[in-house]
Amino acid sequence: MNNDYAVVIRSHVMGYGDDKLGALLMRSSICSLCELERLPSVIILYNTGVKLAVQGADSADSLLKLQNAGVSILLCGTCVDYFEVKDLIAVGKISNMVSINNTLTKMGNIIYP
Repeated sequence: MNNDYAVVIRSHVMGYGDDKLGALLMRSSICSLCELERLPSVIILYNTGVKLAVQGADSADSLLKLQNAGVSILLCGTCVDYFEVKDLIAVGKISNMVSINNTLTKMGNIIYP
């Protein structure tokens, strides 16, 4: 059985409703990943989730800590281009959907915070 897992972040906020609260929850969720006994193999960011990896983002430091601990951070290249943040990326590797989907098919579990 494959024990690897991926965390897929689809937005810069968690949940629906108040975006200010959602941003706080997302930051907390990413920060708490650093404290887990078993880290994810990969974190995938797409749509507005890619904004969490830009310079100055509240979550960029936690993502960098995870990357330094061996977690792959993959960013959707189409999303990075769409939001025009390529030059602002502080952490992670710009990827494409073929690579992202290939990575996901190898995971035992996928978590969507």
